[in-house]
Amino acid sequence: TTPRNASLQSAKLTLRFQHSERLIAPSSLALLVNNRLLQQLPLNATNANHGSLSTTIPLNALQDVNHLVLRVE
Repeated sequence: TTPRNASLQSAKLTLRFQHSERLIAPSSLALLVNNRLLQQLPLNATNANHGSLSTTIPLNALQDVNHLVLRVE
């Protein structure tokens, strides 16, 4: 939730994750805010144990109430 009287200068999200190395290729992780795709990355052996995704969230993507979706395909 974004406070109504807040004056945001920037918004950033950092997600740390791990996944099985046995995922069926090609697998990916997508990050969406309010149905807007912000970033997508492949899930593979390189990021299986210590994966990280960092992205700046455009201020025009934010609303009073925000929905974060992590989609794995």
